[in-house]
Amino acid sequence: MKRPALLISLLTLLSLFTVAADKHAPLTPSQIDSIISVTPAVPMEGVWQFLPDNAAIAIIRQPGTLTHSAPTRFNIFLYSTVTSRILPGTFLGTLTATPEPDTFLAEMLVNPSGKSDKIKKFIVKLNNPSHISFARMKSGISVNLWRLIPYLFRFSITRENPNMNIDGCVKIKPLVPGVSEPVRYL
Repeated sequence: MKRPALLISLLTLLSLFTVAADKHAPLTPSQIDSIISVTPAVPMEGVWQFLPDNAAIAIIRQPGTLTHSAPTRFNIFLYSTVTSRILPGTFLGTLTATPEPDTFLAEMLVNPSGKSDKIKKFIVKLNNPSHISFARMKSGISVNLWRLIPYLFRFSITRENPNMNIDGCVKIKPLVPGVSEPVRYL
């Protein structure tokens, strides 16, 4: 008597996990293009290209997240990449609107193709309709292991990264008339 009940409960649990795994099913670049062409454009939605390595991400609004005629949550998918470690269409993370205009909080998976759910947080700023910049959010806590070494061998000079907002993207789809142009290489 207990065995069928246990089997039914295990199958129910298994079905819940498979539904959760399909929540962010991979999308092909053609599916992403069709989603972007059908929905009315908002400045953050589209395909964005990182200039140093030519990787491209797609930012697509989550259904049912319109607030005051502006979407508040977006999904981030990999659109194209030079390496083959992560397949195009892989879910990378989410983007959430903040109270500050044109500023979003990005929570991106560290290893999207693996089983780890570890995330990194970024502040994404929409500089103009065709440029966004990323700045990594750091926690307020830091540990200096140099303090454990005796004083004579310790360095007292530390460097801060002065180029915090140098990482960013250029919009390649849909092009913003008069603002964005395709990237041309010499």
